[in-house]
Order: sequence, then structure tokens, then C-alpha cells
Amino acid sequence: ILIRWKKPAFKGITGYQIRLSLKKAFSSKVKTVTVKGYGKTSKAIAGLKRGKTYYVQVRTFKKSGKRFCSAWSKARKVRIKK
Repeated sequence: ILIRWKKPAFKGITGYQIRLSLKKAFSSKVKTVTVKGYGKTSKAIAGLKRGKTYYVQVRTFKKSGKRFCSAWSKARKVRIKK
């Protein structure tokens, strides 16, 4: 699966976090992937089960001593082809 997003208007971020789950509420079996760098706008994720529907969210983060994160985006539904 290839996940794409738009760059935010502000340039002070360090990277992005992507989370995937089989449940819409992200209550269990959540996989989180970190992408470092402001300029990145996509990430390929392998190892997902075929024929399943995943829910995906993205958020930005900034690391300056502590890690500050934005709110998660709206969940998008993605079905993996057979």
C-alpha cells in the first residue's frame, strides 16, 4: 500500500506518523510507522493482509527536546486487493 499526504504550510515539523488498524476506532492491533523529514509526502507499507480493509491516519510531529504531535487526520478506509 502506498500512502500519500500533502505537506503542511508550516515548515517547522520533523516528520510524520502513520497508523493503520483493522478497526475503525483504532482500539486494537494498531501499527504505527514513523517517517522522518519535512519533504517526504508518501510511504510504502508492506506486509499487510490481502483482502482486508485497513483504516489509515496521518499526523505531523516536531521534536525539539520533547516530541509535539498534531491531531490525527480523519480515518481513511483502504482495501487491500487480493
